[in-house]
Amino acid sequence: MGKRKLPKNYLNGAVNELAAAANNLNNRLANVESVFATYIEWMKHEKKFKKYLDKKYKDSAPVQGEEK
Repeated sequence: MGKRKLPKNYLNGAVNELAAAANNLNNRLANVESVFATYIEWMKHEKKFKKYLDKKYKDSAPVQGEEK
């Protein structure tokens, strides 16, 4: 007996499921970003947070800009 062949739509269904999962993750990340931005605005820590990020990323050199 030979191998049983997969239905023609099997690959299409799998790709559609992967695309749906990627879209779901994208939506969840967007929601987390939105909630975090709203929290910072609500707590009135926006200036402090920006200052912290500027200081943190100013000290570390960018990875792409480095040459060997």
